[in-house]
Amino acid sequence: MRFILSAAAALTFATTAMAGNIPTNPSFSKDVMPILEKNCARCHTGDGEGKMASGFSMENYEDILKGTKHGAVIVKGDASLSNLVRMIEGQTDAALKMPHNTRRLEKDDRNVIRRWINQGAKNN
Repeated sequence: MRFILSAAAALTFATTAMAGNIPTNPSFSKDVMPILEKNCARCHTGDGEGKMASGFSMENYEDILKGTKHGAVIVKGDASLSNLVRMIEGQTDAALKMPHNTRRLEKDDRNVIRRWINQGAKNN
């Protein structure tokens, strides 16, 4: 019996550790925007190089949904079809990998963005 309880506790701990700090229902303002501000805003706001080259502004929710001069980067409800996810996962040409010329976003941060998109990319 003690073994079963120990195994159950270990499994619970492992599952929690694998889940990281990803909110169940990510909020754009509390969870997603801080990630974008920390990792993307330097190039994708104001006169930033990324904004000037692609037309993609991350200054606010509406700008993010507009996407680039080539089209939308978010498909509400489907992160797998969203170019933003493909870029932050490195699933594009190296020149389009984001953030550009720096480290990849942390896995938990990528998962927060993915979950937010899969849940409809709401402005909440």
